[in-house]
Amino acid sequence: MQRQLNHHSKAEKIVSNPLEAVENITNATNDLIEKYLRDLSSKNLLEFIDRTLQKNLPLRRYDKIKSFSNNEQWIKILEAVYVLVRISKPSVVVETGVGELGMSSTYILSALQENGQGTLYSIDPDKFFPIYGYHIGAGIPDDLKDRHQIVVGTSQLELKKLLEKVGKIDIFLHDGDHRYNTKLMEYELVFKYSNGRCFVLSDDTWDSAFDVFQDRYKTTGYSVRYGKDDFFSFATRK
Repeated sequence: MQRQLNHHSKAEKIVSNPLEAVENITNATNDLIEKYLRDLSSKNLLEFIDRTLQKNLPLRRYDKIKSFSNNEQWIKILEAVYVLVRISKPSVVVETGVGELGMSSTYILSALQENGQGTLYSIDPDKFFPIYGYHIGAGIPDDLKDRHQIVVGTSQLELKKLLEKVGKIDIFLHDGDHRYNTKLMEYELVFKYSNGRCFVLSDDTWDSAFDVFQDRYKTTGYSVRYGKDDFFSFATRK
């Protein structure tokens, strides 16, 4: 089925570079952003992810996904997420959706490690284990896992319980169940428990869920288009 894209409110806030979105929502200087990018470049995270995948995955499966590092647009988005975490120095980050590789988790955890503070809580049903015999986040390097806590389950069942446990959160990333109702539920629940003071990030914002959220909570948001018809969005309330 072809996606029906929503361009009504995104059209005025689309940026070509995800780092521009980070600069706009944080007011960080270009010098600071460039410093954190240099720090990230020196880490060679993609190489570490690749080596970890080779260690954790069956060879046949690894051969099918080893081209992950060729997705330049997605990697640029992850670099922007890393920079945002470095700038904002969060205590609590929550994401829904880890996925097979755990790429976003790795970039967030690396930034938390450099900051010397913060914990990443990830909610995911871990569907890969019964299918392939290994768990989600197979590419997350071991030396980053001390700041990572995984909650196995769906966001419908686990997100509210987690938010009640951790209290206020600083950054939320949606990259799990991309159905409209699930996305909107997550955005609104997170904003409620953060008292409206957090950064909300989301993949797959091609429909109107993120725009409805922004309209209701009067946030400032920016979207980056990548691939054929996908968007990744950043929002906060200034």
